[in-house]
Amino acid sequence: MGNVWSEGLTVDLVLKDAKVFTPNGIFEAGLAIDGDRIVKVAREANLPPASERMSLDGNLLLPGLVDIHVHLRGQGLSYKEDFYTGTAAAAAGGVTTVADMPNNMPVTMSVETVKERMKAAEGDVVVNVAFYSAFPEKIEEAASIVLEGGAVAFKLFMSKKVGGVDPRDSQLLSKAFKEAASLQVPVAVHAEDPNLLEERRAEALRSGKSDVEAYLEVHSPGVEEAAIERAVKLAEEAGARIHICHLSSSRGVRAVSAAKRRGLPISCEVTPHHLLLTVEDLKSIGAAALVNPPLRSRRDVDSLWRALRAGFIDVFASDHAPHRLEEKSLPIWEAETGIPGLETMLPLLLTQVDRGLLTLGTLVRMASERPAEILGLEGRGRIVEGGYADLVVVDLSERFRIEPSTFHSKAKYSPFRGWVVKGKPVKTFVNGRLVMDGGEIVAEPGDGRVLRGDLRFLCDGMLGKLARWLRILGHDVEYARSLDDEELIALSRSEDRILLTRDVELYRRALARGGRAFLVKGGDEAERLAELASRFKLRLEVDASASRCPKCNTKIRPVRKEEVLDKVPEATGRLYDEFWVCPGCGQIYWRGSHWRRINETLKRSKRIVDSALRDGGRS
Repeated sequence: MGNVWSEGLTVDLVLKDAKVFTPNGIFEAGLAIDGDRIVKVAREANLPPASERMSLDGNLLLPGLVDIHVHLRGQGLSYKEDFYTGTAAAAAGGVTTVADMPNNMPVTMSVETVKERMKAAEGDVVVNVAFYSAFPEKIEEAASIVLEGGAVAFKLFMSKKVGGVDPRDSQLLSKAFKEAASLQVPVAVHAEDPNLLEERRAEALRSGKSDVEAYLEVHSPGVEEAAIERAVKLAEEAGARIHICHLSSSRGVRAVSAAKRRGLPISCEVTPHHLLLTVEDLKSIGAAALVNPPLRSRRDVDSLWRALRAGFIDVFASDHAPHRLEEKSLPIWEAETGIPGLETMLPLLLTQVDRGLLTLGTLVRMASERPAEILGLEGRGRIVEGGYADLVVVDLSERFRIEPSTFHSKAKYSPFRGWVVKGKPVKTFVNGRLVMDGGEIVAEPGDGRVLRGDLRFLCDGMLGKLARWLRILGHDVEYARSLDDEELIALSRSEDRILLTRDVELYRRALARGGRAFLVKGGDEAERLAELASRFKLRLEVDASASRCPKCNTKIRPVRKEEVLDKVPEATGRLYDEFWVCPGCGQIYWRGSHWRRINETLKRSKRIVDSALRDGGRS
């Protein structure tokens, strides 16, 4: 993104006396933060003036973790966990962004349920939260779940039906995968073959088996491998991206590695509990270690470590899945599976760094950078100028004992109870605000942010004016006046942008190459905005808190009037009190006479949309 700071303005916060982990290495430096963004990484003497300066006492500053696999519960399952306690647990563990799974009550599987879940979360979360959706019953409604609802990915439970798609129905799964491919969003997969599970469980029940060994036989590595191979086949046929959740066995590793060697767009994750515990721990600990897929043999654990070091595993994820302990203590075929993991993941991984089993660079790549890339969370997962100020401060020297009774999560148990770990998150910043300090949550419920799947556009050389309008409406839009058709298609695909063009041939070629494109037909900007609003559910209203600079595409920010009086015409300073500045190019904005013209154009666009809806309703 580059440096988006304009010299001469006072920033909100400077963090100093830190060892800063950046993509280029670790430096003794500090950060300047303004609003929710990092605006400068430099030695203290080169940082701008700030309203507040905070010393980090020489501790390590890392990008906040992005946990791609979290069950926040809430709504009908709030007795297990709610949005505040779950995100407080994340903040305490140095996790600044979580992606919430859809197996909720109600199941997240429609535009309505996605929006209801986001609304329920907004007033309670203290970190960033993105949302998965299960596939809907009518696959054609999947587009609205992403484009209108804002889900960032779909989740498929292959072990049982969750949502509108039965995992046994290969024809419907194929249709679902094709829809996800057209939307350019990944499908996260819980990989256990439903037929094998059903057969083996029925056999165990007939035999009267209800011990750990029977459970392990039902949920065997072969069940995982078969599901991965089936998911890979469906994804390859559909051109979809898939992400394999909680990889647990050597046979699963083999299936994923084979797909990766063939160049297929597949990613996968591993949890700390599958890396650090074995089936022997399950037998000795009992219910607090019951997870699904289950803990495996030492041979499987060793295979996971080899795959990690070889680069075949992409992501660390907690699979934070809280339950009441009494629900986990039921007979094994009725017991709930899953453990709380948000507060233990980073300390456990830092301990592996201390032991030389993991490099710090690998930890950051797999726990922050790569999950943000997979979910398309632009500007997160890295410490770079222009990126979001999602940060965790770590004391690498601090040893402590894991004690679940102190968890912020409602789930006060852990298979890691009593483990001594080295490396502790001591401060967590989310969007530039301190939310955890010394283990205490200092943010208020609702200080976090619901992340909706962002629509990002690329306008070809004929649509410069449309690009400016979309930026004013708050959309991330690249305007590529000088690129040829091949370069436009390549840029659209590499940055996952929707190519907007009036060129029919370019539009067809972009679609044929697997990109996303929209053919703009309107004769003027009002008609074009109406087209886009109808297709992508855009709001035809200007929200200054979200607007981007129409010149350079940087998000504008409010600025005090006295800071810009010497930069605007004298009459403007007398007439107006609200001003905004672009940190990228320094352009200053106010609601002048052009504001009336903007509103008139948007009103006309709304009338076109409304008229089209009425005509559609009569046809």
